[in-house]
Parts: sequence; structure tokens; C-alpha cells
Amino acid sequence: MELVDNPVPGLTNIKICGLMFLMGRFAVIKDIVYCVDFIQMIPNCIALYLFLIAQKQPRERRTQLLDVGVGMDKRGLSDALNILKVCDPQWDARIL
Repeated sequence: MELVDNPVPGLTNIKICGLMFLMGRFAVIKDIVYCVDFIQMIPNCIALYLFLIAQKQPRERRTQLLDVGVGMDKRGLSDALNILKVCDPQWDARIL
């Protein structure tokens, strides 16, 4: 709450974006597919993390297969992924 209550111009937004990235990183494990946890709690952070790590790949390798677990409500993550998709049409994150 310190970041929100006492914002520092130019620095607060960077710190908040960094925290979102780290939360997404915490929720994703790369194996044969990306194993994703906490999709109902932090779907936007996860989507942002996946998008940013995809940007490091060549255009032809920006496909990510996501395993979110059985019985999970995928709508929030799916919506967040679709919103970011407009930023890079080559990015293809698919929920299995």
C-alpha cells in the first residue's frame, strides 16, 4: 500500500509493473508446456508475464501451450490473453 499511498512520480508505476511481472513469474513453471497456477486470482499478471517472456523469442517461436489444471475457470486468463494479443499478432498462447 505504500506505493499507492505515497506515489513517487516516474518510479511508482515502474515498481507496480515489476511487482505484476514477478507475481506472474511466480505462478508459471516452464516444462514441456507452461504450467500455470493461481489463474483465478492473478490472471492479468500471468498474462502480462507470458506476453513479456514471449517477446524475447523470435517471431516464429512465440507459441505457448498453457496447462492451467483440471476444473479451473479459464475465462479470466483467456480474456487477459486476448486483450494482450492485439499488441503482438505473432504471439499465440493456448490454454489446453
